[in-house]
Amino acid sequence: LVTVGGPFFHFQWDLLLLECAVLALFIKPWQTLEPPFSSDLKAPSGLVVLLFDFLLFRVMFASGVVKLLSGDVGWRSFSTMNYYYETQLLPGFFAWYAHQLPAWIQTASCISAFFIELVVPFLIFLPFVRARVIAFFLFLILQVGIQLTGNHGWFNFLTVVISLFLLPDSCFKHIPRCFYRFGWPRASANFSATFWPDNR
Repeated sequence: LVTVGGPFFHFQWDLLLLECAVLALFIKPWQTLEPPFSSDLKAPSGLVVLLFDFLLFRVMFASGVVKLLSGDVGWRSFSTMNYYYETQLLPGFFAWYAHQLPAWIQTASCISAFFIELVVPFLIFLPFVRARVIAFFLFLILQVGIQLTGNHGWFNFLTVVISLFLLPDSCFKHIPRCFYRFGWPRASANFSATFWPDNR
């Protein structure tokens, strides 16, 4: 589909979806959905987790680099957010309110975005659970902010889903039991710690 679609499918979000789909094939082997759904599952291989981490790193880091390499003076002077909300292609409902914020907040948000996109991604590869959890929440804040002020479809949601690999299994212990009724299996193995040790 991507090959035949040519330039219509060569956008960042299309390639991200394609790569995620290919990697997702190797997360878990196909299993029957017959009850009971409480059977223990094996964690994905460390290589798959590492590939998802590397994909997330490239998405975030490239987002910051492309801004700097665009030649736009606004990004380099941290003034882009003063007019970004009203000039983006698909402004969201909250874009108007974000545009009314004081100039110093606009500058601070631009600097924060660069920090999250250019510095925080390196936390992904640290063998410390806390560093990876901090990276997850900073990515989450950025993606939610982008989604609230713009209409970027599923791109930001998919980035958040990829970021879930940064969290340890302890964050998912209290998943509502109703999910199990619809085929969400229990996983006893630690997905995120398959490759990274649970160091404090």
